[in-house]
Amino acid sequence: MTTRTELFDPDGPRPLHELLDAMTSDGWRLEGPGEAVEHDGRTLVRYRFVR
Repeated sequence: MTTRTELFDPDGPRPLHELLDAMTSDGWRLEGPGEAVEHDGRTLVRYRFVR
């Protein structure tokens, strides 16, 4: 099993469904809920994907 982590900015211009659609079309599966993390003074959401 391979894992991949992606950071998502909920205040950014890209909608969440675009990230999820891109990852699933590339064969990745979302594993669990996102986790809030601090990065460069902003709160982002970390998503973990597996395949």
